[in-house]
Amino acid sequence: MIPTIYSPDQAWPQKCVMPLQTHSTNILEITNKPVPLDNCDGLWTDLPHINLGIKTADCAPIAFIEGTRKGILHAGWRGLCDGIIESMLPHFKKPTIFVGPLFPIFEIQKDDCYRRIQQKFGNEFFQEEGSHYFFQFKDAIASIIPHAIFDPRSTQKDPQLASWRRDHNDKRNLMVI
Repeated sequence: MIPTIYSPDQAWPQKCVMPLQTHSTNILEITNKPVPLDNCDGLWTDLPHINLGIKTADCAPIAFIEGTRKGILHAGWRGLCDGIIESMLPHFKKPTIFVGPLFPIFEIQKDDCYRRIQQKFGNEFFQEEGSHYFFQFKDAIASIIPHAIFDPRSTQKDPQLASWRRDHNDKRNLMVI
């Protein structure tokens, strides 16, 4: 099982369970019983007939697959700093992890974003160019899940993929497992 990435211009699958993402660290188990999907950025299930999906523009869509168990999450810089990846890992023993297209390095201000990233990672993933500060987002994710398989595409460079930072619109990509 390999996740599928759909760009905004492609037809998306009709049946797919997707959370109402809020840049949280909340992860829900999907069973045969309905659960509220609001305020949630990650899902997992043991049900093979359920498709899980996550929408992103520049944040990281991350899929976890282990036998019939699968999980999916949306990791932006907030979720990354707050531990959403670490919150998904206990639901798996040795998953195969796929990271979809993301914006690998982006400029940040020396504000709350900078401070929260620094609290989590120290100065390891900052790049300073004059008075500009850049966060090496992809490298920070790889430090937590070093054996993950990264999609080589970048939402920064691939015009077929949605990117809020590049285009400032509400288009999204969809990862489905």
